[in-house]
Amino acid sequence: MDSLSEQELLALSDQELFRGGGCHVFADELYQRLSSKGFVLRCIAQGPHRRFQACHVYIAKGDTAVDCQGTRTESGMLADLVEFRRKNNYPLTEYKAFPCEQKSLFEVCKNVDEPGPHNCWYHRIGDHFVQECRRRARRLITSAPERYCLAEVKIRDLTPKSDAKGGASQGGRDEKPPVRRTGEIDFMKDVN
Repeated sequence: MDSLSEQELLALSDQELFRGGGCHVFADELYQRLSSKGFVLRCIAQGPHRRFQACHVYIAKGDTAVDCQGTRTESGMLADLVEFRRKNNYPLTEYKAFPCEQKSLFEVCKNVDEPGPHNCWYHRIGDHFVQECRRRARRLITSAPERYCLAEVKIRDLTPKSDAKGGASQGGRDEKPPVRRTGEIDFMKDVN
């Protein structure tokens, strides 16, 4: 979907937008709410070219991954990517998950051969695009907090904190969030 313009991306449904060009903004919104609970930003890489070094951005804690589609295992997410390629007769490639830094999501990369501001992974980071994605991500997250590991968080706590590293402790609870496996997922729409 990287051939779509900013306006075309923003005209998509929320799920299509956050799987096809805005995953980094959705992940950042989740990260601002869940970093104090041990979640970190992660990327999935596909191949050596920078364009594919972050074909999907999400948050994770252990093997629990959370993106716009909800909560599932990171290993299952990677397996679904391979299965999607196999079913569609695309050349098979190895996918790898790795941590990424929050600041890298929105740093302008001057060596990207695309119009408009992009980060070094070719994700769009123009002000209007990011602001609209944030607005839509917040609405989606607050409409179904249990889907995004936020069921135990009070609604007033869904507003991002200015200090993402601070926050209340879990109160000694060491529960794993529910893991939901999705059916067939079109991950290739997430190439930004």
